[in-house]
Amino acid sequence: SFWREGAYTFTIPAVGDHRHPPARVSAAFISAGAFELLGDRPIHGRTFRPEEDRPGGPDVVILGAEIWSSRYASDPAIIGQSITVNGVPSTVIGVMPRGFMFPANADLWRPMANFPDAVRDSRAERRQSVFARLKDGVSEAQARAEIAGIGTTWAREFSATNRDIRLQAVPINDQLNSDWTHPGWLSFITAGTLVLMVACANVANLLLMR
Repeated sequence: SFWREGAYTFTIPAVGDHRHPPARVSAAFISAGAFELLGDRPIHGRTFRPEEDRPGGPDVVILGAEIWSSRYASDPAIIGQSITVNGVPSTVIGVMPRGFMFPANADLWRPMANFPDAVRDSRAERRQSVFARLKDGVSEAQARAEIAGIGTTWAREFSATNRDIRLQAVPINDQLNSDWTHPGWLSFITAGTLVLMVACANVANLLLMR
């Protein structure tokens, strides 16, 4: 393989403990080694170990700086303590630095193995995302060719779920921070502009009536 890969998917669990009532937070299931792949380290504690990202592994969790600050007063002693995530007692093993919110403003992380088996192992499931870092000396063209080849093989071997699926390598910044000229962004900007114009017109009419 030309790269080292990680995987993630979004979730919004309920987090609780003996100090505060449960609250919903933006979170993610993420594979062991993903933080190192991204080049980020916790400010307290550690990241997931490989054995913690296997079915039947211990229930552990990593906190983001925001939830660490708002719920636990930035107390380093939270490491090793137990909180509940969707009602499951989970041990806090790390705290990520402020500003690290991968992906999509996540503020809490659980091992990918905690993702429900029926969903994780289904080839029809499309909620999991994969990212990778190219190994030294590997070109983007090589990676694109290998990924396209994998897609072709899967389309042939698993035609029921992958027949019309094509795999493509996309730079992570393009995936998470699309160019503003992308049609989706243009539609969003246009809709926002129209709403603002209508609001301004309504305010102007009210002023004229007064």
